[in-house]
Amino acid sequence: YSDATSIQRMGGGLDPDYVLGNLPYRTLDIDVATASVTKSLAFADENSLEYTEDGILIDNWNGAEDVTYRPYRVREGLRIQKSEEEEKEEERMISSMTTDEYNEEKSTDLEAEKPQRRFFIVCYHLPVMVTKDPTTGEWQASWSESLLAKTCQGTFVSDAHRIGTITTNVSVTESDKKALRSLLASMDCTVLFFDDATRDAHYKGFCKQVLWLAFHHVDLLDMREPAVSFDLDATSTKKPVDGTLFDLGSSWDQRQVNEWWEAYNAVNRTFAVEVAKMVQPEDVVWIHDYHLSLLPKMLGEEEKRIKLPSLTKKIFFLHIPFPASMIFKEMECGPLVLEGMLNADVVGFHSFTEARHFLSSAKRILGLSNDSLEGGLIGVRYQKRTVVITMRSVSIEPYMVDAVMQLPTTIDGEESL
Repeated sequence: YSDATSIQRMGGGLDPDYVLGNLPYRTLDIDVATASVTKSLAFADENSLEYTEDGILIDNWNGAEDVTYRPYRVREGLRIQKSEEEEKEEERMISSMTTDEYNEEKSTDLEAEKPQRRFFIVCYHLPVMVTKDPTTGEWQASWSESLLAKTCQGTFVSDAHRIGTITTNVSVTESDKKALRSLLASMDCTVLFFDDATRDAHYKGFCKQVLWLAFHHVDLLDMREPAVSFDLDATSTKKPVDGTLFDLGSSWDQRQVNEWWEAYNAVNRTFAVEVAKMVQPEDVVWIHDYHLSLLPKMLGEEEKRIKLPSLTKKIFFLHIPFPASMIFKEMECGPLVLEGMLNADVVGFHSFTEARHFLSSAKRILGLSNDSLEGGLIGVRYQKRTVVITMRSVSIEPYMVDAVMQLPTTIDGEESL
């Protein structure tokens, strides 16, 4: 074995003081004919050696001052002297550095030794509430009751950086945007802004009048029904009137789907560009919900475009149901939504029913198969990768329930029953 290996097998570490080559050793002259130790005047004169009455050299193997240890003591002295000189040189360099320079160097060394993996939570709606004082014009922000919020009672990741949009009850100017970016940065959040037309077409249009309905098992032909459609004005301009069935009372108009789809792509692409500017290789990006189903793929493309050494780890979690394949395949954009989600490393659903529908759609629309993985997980083979499919139910928030139970309206309602 090598010196280091021998020490490790004996339970030692790799500290220089415990390397085998640094242990004490002796230098003896051996008579090969008699296999006995002979006189070694190279180490000492005749008077420094001890003999028995029969003239045999006494071997003082357990005496540190024995002449046979002299070569070791000389070499060890040189090693200690060199070590002391190196320590003095390091102390001299440290003393010549300022406190900030020293801390910066130490910090750099630690970061080089152990790169930190950061965590990003990406959701369309940031879990914050913002208000503007009508008198002072000052913006204020607080965490909402969302599960994604960074609250003391919350069980979610607390040290993550959050990226998303906000909803305000007043129009936002450029100076307001600057103030809001600064305010939310203090809460470890990055806010993105979109123009009204893009925002409405993305959220009120494609998200609420296409994906929301389809994901809740509403057939394409039933989306016009007032009972299931949203009464949302998803366009910034008046809808065209041509005397056809599209002029009926429902706000759903298939002629707008292409515009909504373009806005949906634009919002997801903007998120991808902004997130890619922040992440480093091996960071974890947790993407939430159907508003950003294209983001896992677009973020990967953006990371490759800016030539990151390796891609981030991506998680996509869907907070609403996933429809049966017979409903999902009615959407013209269905394959692109599936591909977007499958570019994540892990895709999560609330229950096995949603996961089963997703697997069925992936098989029937994209021709993908799945396997059972160790630990009861399911894997989908996609582009030479295995995408893990998992199920995680979201429980109620007991603190919120307790608070609501104490509200006067709740108490009055209970008494009225």
